[in-house]
Amino acid sequence: MEFRILGPLEVVGEHGPITLHRGKEQALLSFMLLHPNQVLPSERLIDELWDGRPPATAPKILQNAVSQLRKSLGGGRLETRAPGYVFHLQPGELDLDGFERLAKEGRHEEALALWRGTPLLDLREERFADDARRRLEEQRLAVLDDRIDADLGAGQHAQLVPELEQLAAEHPLRERLHGQLMRALYGARRQGDALEAYRRARRTLNEELGLEPGPEMQELQRRILQQDPQLAAPLPSRTRPSARPRRRLALLGLAGALVIGAVIAGILAATGGKGRTLLATPDSLAVIDPGRNRVVGVVPIGGTPRGVAVGSHDIWAANAADGTVTEIDPKTLDVVRTIGIRAAATALVEAQGEVWVATGTNDTVVRIDAHSGGVLGTVTLSHAPDATAYTIAAGDHTVWVGSGSDVIGINPLTHGIVSRWQYRAHGGMNDIEVAPGSLWLATSGETVLRLSAARRG
Repeated sequence: MEFRILGPLEVVGEHGPITLHRGKEQALLSFMLLHPNQVLPSERLIDELWDGRPPATAPKILQNAVSQLRKSLGGGRLETRAPGYVFHLQPGELDLDGFERLAKEGRHEEALALWRGTPLLDLREERFADDARRRLEEQRLAVLDDRIDADLGAGQHAQLVPELEQLAAEHPLRERLHGQLMRALYGARRQGDALEAYRRARRTLNEELGLEPGPEMQELQRRILQQDPQLAAPLPSRTRPSARPRRRLALLGLAGALVIGAVIAGILAATGGKGRTLLATPDSLAVIDPGRNRVVGVVPIGGTPRGVAVGSHDIWAANAADGTVTEIDPKTLDVVRTIGIRAAATALVEAQGEVWVATGTNDTVVRIDAHSGGVLGTVTLSHAPDATAYTIAAGDHTVWVGSGSDVIGINPLTHGIVSRWQYRAHGGMNDIEVAPGSLWLATSGETVLRLSAARRG
């Protein structure tokens, strides 16, 4: 079993993702993942989960959350041990442990590749999650700093400038990033820009904190003024550990295979039919030629891609961590635009000139104009506390969405909900497909259900 907190909370079992109820169940699991294999007193859990202001019903709510987690994760994982509970976690099951181990071994790129977005994004209202998020982000930045130092030592000055400019703007009080930007600019033979970067950083630190840059930045400015050649010299060559492909790449490859029928002709025409080896990278859409069993195109898109759809003119990809949708030209494989929807984009489909995007725990569908890329509106699916929308399909003049244990039909012309059917299978809904007169549902309980047209509504 895999537990992931370096991004939205995820649990993946032997048969795929495990659906957790929102609220205190997710909060309890997250806190226990941050303190695994420790006896956590019930009083402490209540204090943390309610930020020191628990209601009278808190003990009962905690017991219910424990019971639900045991049902979802199986016996033996969450043990009752006076005066509270212990969450048993094995080595290699938590992505944070993998991140820390890889970082300690100096395998910075592999460590950073485990991040899928903002940690514990689903728990924005929990104080303990906010504190953990800041600590984890500081860990990520420290590893990122180390990776950038290694790249600077390898002489990659010019290549690093755009990334460092963005990072320095996002973290204006982080002196180490400003210093790295100065080194990269100087190494790229942009001495004037390097000194201007120092002046900007000094002004920001003075205005925000009333401080001057530290001794290291001042020394770096002095060496740039003296045109120290060692600043731009790469370190002796060294063999850097190769990054292992992430497990998510297999999912991206499958997503690429879904669009291959629509785009392969254009790709082969653009390349003259000449095959060349390509490697699917994290956060990208891989285009696969099934006849040759080969990746023939890679399109960088947003963070944590979750869904891809073939439209009438374009390819659409849902980026969960970024809360965006990427529009791709199938002939050139260029990104046409990136559209923000302010929610986790988990699955999408095009119907009636609109792109319909399921938003996971927000339990809504966001409508996008397929021509202009403008956000047209939102359809709220349910007000149930544990309902989530992770799968969507279109057919039979209806947009179909899996929301919790409901299959919801939406009229794509009026945008109104026209049917709602509850299935009684065990496990969450993994996928939904439409056939003439039928809906087919794949569930995490190892079942495939067929919903007849006669039973809709």
